[in-house]
Amino acid sequence: MNKQKGLTPILIVLLIALAIGGYFIYQKQTKPIFIPQPSPSPVTTSVASSSAETATWKTYINEDGHYSIKYPSKIAINYYPDPGAISLDAYNQDGSIKLKLGISYARDNSGKKIQCSNNNDCLQKLVSTLGFPADQVSYINRTILGKTIKGIKYISSDKLNSIEHQYFTFLEKGEAWNINLTINYLTPEGSKLSNQELDQILSTFKFTQ
Repeated sequence: MNKQKGLTPILIVLLIALAIGGYFIYQKQTKPIFIPQPSPSPVTTSVASSSAETATWKTYINEDGHYSIKYPSKIAINYYPDPGAISLDAYNQDGSIKLKLGISYARDNSGKKIQCSNNNDCLQKLVSTLGFPADQVSYINRTILGKTIKGIKYISSDKLNSIEHQYFTFLEKGEAWNINLTINYLTPEGSKLSNQELDQILSTFKFTQ
């Protein structure tokens, strides 16, 4: 009997210790673990950068065609007898054309405005007018007036360089318009940089009414 009475306090102490230990183990398992999350990096868009760069450009307004376009100071404007027609030209150091951006009404070989029902119809009629070999023409897309416009690309080459011609025709307020781009380049990288520059200029093109 005395031995059992001596063991009772020991058993009680062991039970209490087990209860306390179990409680702490339970708390450790159920306590949520906080994992710090990295703060998002600031995102800069090319649109904002483009707007900042074009803010100091000159603005040309065409009263006949009711459109405007911005261009950097290194670009020269050439005017044509056809109302609404201009070209923005950049030159290489040797005086040759580096790139050209032409804007005009779309016309056929007789000089009459092309009559078409939609952008694809306008493009096919322009292709017929230009007369490029079908096997040397590829179709491309470009953003003009905030919309994806389908066009054609034709490349002519000589021993020194390649000249890339792009034509985009679209309807705006019942009129067929043509934007033609000419890029004179020595390397594919030169073509890429010129296309990026033309995209930036085209992003400022808009009709004023």
